Amino acid sequence: LCREKVFFSMVPRSFYHQCVESQSVDLAFCSMSAHWLNKERAVQPPGHPEPSMSSLAAIDWECFLQRRSSELCTGGRLVVVSLRKADRHGCSPLDKAWKMWDTTTDHLFSTLNELAREGVLLQSEVDSLDLPAHVRTEDEHLLPFVGKSEVTQSGLELESTNRFIVDCPVQKKYTRGEISRKGFAHATCLSMRSWSFNMILSCLGQWRSSEEKDDLMKKIYARVEKNLYENIDNIGLPYALIVLILKKSRENS
Repeated sequence: LCREKVFFSMVPRSFYHQCVESQSVDLAFCSMSAHWLNKERAVQPPGHPEPSMSSLAAIDWECFLQRRSSELCTGGRLVVVSLRKADRHGCSPLDKAWKMWDTTTDHLFSTLNELAREGVLLQSEVDSLDLPAHVRTEDEHLLPFVGKSEVTQSGLELESTNRFIVDCPVQKKYTRGEISRKGFAHATCLSMRSWSFNMILSCLGQWRSSEEKDDLMKKIYARVEKNLYENIDNIGLPYALIVLILKKSRENS
């Protein structure tokens, strides 16, 4: 790439909105983000059932793709690296990877409930924790490119896909004896902290002072790390991924 023709900017806006001018992007890249759902969704009227997480995720995925399609120039590419779950449960490497992931992250949620039982947190604070995320299957990722959807009508086409599993690098280091048991637990805790910190912080009562919240967050992650240390043989954060390369073949039809 010619550096003189590459421009950087930070846009403080949800990617469920258009973030830059139409037809202004030649190459777009999204990594490990599309599983987070739109939190600006309209509230359902009284008496209407709440839609399932998978149906909300389908709506959000099409919305995300349409916004990026608007931003791409004709001939431009969008590369999406996304978490992927199996379409059916079984004993495949994909299932095994997610079983380890779920076992590891369960320590975070069990720690919060543990601290609520001890009176460190209120159970109402723990119960208010909202993780607006949905990991899609391969079929869910590909659905907007089947037939004449609004996504394909916008000119966005699926060019290629690739699937792979990235083994947990910290677990591999621990297995090879390159880091200690404590180091493995600490690194795993830091990884979970990176995506959970703000969500947990937002659940703490508004009546708590900033100092009290800071102290509680330290206690929470210290306990998480302790629980990971005590269950070290069953933890790890592998990544099951799908890579989609999408092409803007034409303007909206």
